[in-house]
Amino acid sequence: MKKEADKIGMNVSSTNKTNKTTRLFRFVQVSDTQPKEEDHWQRTSDSIDLINNLKPSFVIMPGDITWNATVSQCERMKKLFSKIKVPLYMVPGNHDTTLTEIDDPFADSKSPEEFHRRKMEIFNKYFGPGQWSFEYDDFQFVGFDSTRSWPKLLPETKQWLKKTFNSSNKPYKFVVVHFINDQPYNWDDSYFKSTQTFNTDLDKIMSKVGAIGYMHGHNHFIQAYRDANTGRLIFSSASTTFNDKYGVMYFDVYKDSMICFWQPVKGETIPLGIFDLKKAKTDHGRKIFLSAPVVSKIKPTEVIIEWQTDFPLNCSLKFRKKDEKSWINQFIKTCSVSQKTKINNLVPNTEYQFYINAEPCEYAKIRSEIIDFKTPAK
Repeated sequence: MKKEADKIGMNVSSTNKTNKTTRLFRFVQVSDTQPKEEDHWQRTSDSIDLINNLKPSFVIMPGDITWNATVSQCERMKKLFSKIKVPLYMVPGNHDTTLTEIDDPFADSKSPEEFHRRKMEIFNKYFGPGQWSFEYDDFQFVGFDSTRSWPKLLPETKQWLKKTFNSSNKPYKFVVVHFINDQPYNWDDSYFKSTQTFNTDLDKIMSKVGAIGYMHGHNHFIQAYRDANTGRLIFSSASTTFNDKYGVMYFDVYKDSMICFWQPVKGETIPLGIFDLKKAKTDHGRKIFLSAPVVSKIKPTEVIIEWQTDFPLNCSLKFRKKDEKSWINQFIKTCSVSQKTKINNLVPNTEYQFYINAEPCEYAKIRSEIIDFKTPAK
């Protein structure tokens, strides 16, 4: 683990020579423990041991702490969390506030609002307030209950967020919630579609105060990337229970830089990315730039295509004959700013179409316009 972190740390110093190579602090993001079976509880316990071994300064947990927030579950989880040796900041997820089962003691609630209120009383008793803010070094972290303010923020939540963000002069502001404020996922379940709807209220507030990052759970995916549409840094920590590589996400923070890792309970450390915080602050709100692809060196059976992005990305190209419906995918392995690729085995004197996908991650794609070209005759 240490060797991998040291290697990435050297990369940080080489990409930004003004940064000090000494790590300032480390913190952990972990979510979606939601244990239901006994082996789930064991996985949670293993993850807590891992957290202590990483020796972070604090831990952030974006929701779904319990399966459905019964008193017995909360008592058992609180006992496990008491083993964590540093401050733990939690926000509720849908499993903590909205999920009900036949034996749920609050199933007799007269309305969803009453059910949520009663669930939050339990959450607050065992895990503390679900709405909070704290500062650490150059960071401000602001967490709130997204299960009640989605996809529109409640008026009182809006007011609290504005006041809380404006009360801090820290340059690097992050939001911590359970639900996803990003590109929609192709899930069939109508509930999940509603919880991944883009929250324009939150987006406006984050834009106004210059919040550069967003930390969430809910989708059980391991993700660390810059969002294509907002320019923000997005971090999603996978479930400690429902994931083959279960473990925790952690961050090593340097001067104006942050390195993100996934650490499985069993297995090698997985580096997820190096993030320039100063650049994220400067570029906040700016979409990722993808230049119009240029077609060059057209031959009867091949063509070279070139394009640029404003920072290194993985890209793919799709092409087809103009009179066909299906696309042929061609992945470009080089992750760089200036890219080019060659399409081979084309038919002479034939019209084709293509477009470029630039991919900060699997779920946030920037697509170029569809461009036509025609191969010359032999």
